[in-house]
Amino acid sequence: MKPIVHEDNEVTVTVRPMTLRETAMIIDYFHSAAPEHLGMLGVDPTRLPQPSQWQRLYQQMFDQPIRLPLRVSVSSPI
Repeated sequence: MKPIVHEDNEVTVTVRPMTLRETAMIIDYFHSAAPEHLGMLGVDPTRLPQPSQWQRLYQQMFDQPIRLPLRVSVSSPI
């Protein structure tokens, strides 16, 4: 699938399907965050799945056929 690129005078945004490898960054973000930060986001850290369980859940999601809406990663060069 070809990435979608939007450019204007201030920012370039690229949208593409997220890869299974990138899910590790999401898991690490939540498991590495301070409980106070998670609280500000409305996340109860005691309810987070264990990293290995969370990764298995993502694996099951990625094993499914792609349906809309797509899982996407949005990035902008710094």
